[in-house]
Amino acid sequence: MKTTACSLLSLSLLACGASATTSTDPDPGTVDTGLAADYGGQTMTADTAALADPEAVANFGETLPPTGDPTTDDRADLAGARRVRGLVAWGYLRPHPDATEVVDWSGTLSVTNAAIHLVRPARFETATDHVIVPRPDIQTLGFDSKTRPAWDGLLIDVVLAPALNPTAGDVVLTLDTPVASESLTIEDGMRGTTVDTVDAAGHKIAFHVIRPDHDGCAEGFLLGRWNTVGQVSGHEVGVFFGRFLGAGGERRAVVKGIFGERRDGTKVFFGKIIDRNGNALGLVAGRYGDGKFGGRLLGDGRVVEGAVRGRYADRNNDGDGFFAGRWSKMCGERSDEGTPDAGDEAAEDLSLN
Repeated sequence: MKTTACSLLSLSLLACGASATTSTDPDPGTVDTGLAADYGGQTMTADTAALADPEAVANFGETLPPTGDPTTDDRADLAGARRVRGLVAWGYLRPHPDATEVVDWSGTLSVTNAAIHLVRPARFETATDHVIVPRPDIQTLGFDSKTRPAWDGLLIDVVLAPALNPTAGDVVLTLDTPVASESLTIEDGMRGTTVDTVDAAGHKIAFHVIRPDHDGCAEGFLLGRWNTVGQVSGHEVGVFFGRFLGAGGERRAVVKGIFGERRDGTKVFFGKIIDRNGNALGLVAGRYGDGKFGGRLLGDGRVVEGAVRGRYADRNNDGDGFFAGRWSKMCGERSDEGTPDAGDEAAEDLSLN
């Protein structure tokens, strides 16, 4: 899958300090008590206090129009073709504010047997980062990108036009940079998240893949911090705080919750989705393990409305823990959508990430 060689839109999703916890994080005992409660004690009540979290005020993606892509916008051979949306990111997914090294990632994003449509750059600083235009062809995007404390990325559509793939060959999306090269095979209708560490400094390359919204189905991305705050009776407990983004990178909400191992050994997480006014939009509940998490997106009455899935990491408790993934609502990804949730420990298939 990989070979490793070791702003127009600001998606500053993870701006925070380097300490393992923040002043707003609860103590381990409080988290452990919450984990013992039904759904981690999460309810649909308003929570304006969550907006006091230092990360809640960070600029994490405003509602801006797509930049447009004249290379692909008017191509007759791409009209009506199926599309798979991806957010490709590189750098520190959890910002390292004390980082001093400027890393040059300038390179290309390319695809075989398909086309790339640029939706918008993500976190590109206009003084140093840009997409190179004109593009050499519809299969390739060139870019200049330098990172130091955080990450850059590209939000794109992979256009699966039959005219570009008459022999039904593999569609392979490849990010090629001086730091590392990573590839992902794209399939129609796929969803998923991959995150790989590409150098000794801990820089990462991530591919987040969803399907564009259609027929009432809504999908998007989620990113944030995943911090272990301590141990209780020999098991770790922690907190997470992140952001829900729409399929176009637009700001939707924040999510705040707890995770940890219950006394029966089950590793669970519970959280609340909160809009910018503090209103509860829904709950999340699920399981995690081996770097993956998966759960349900719940509405009023704990009716299952969709799914959340992705990857997390917090191996050394040094404050750089993160989670990254996707959400889907009323997309049929879960067979129990539209019914009340049967219980907060329903099994999750973590292989679906």
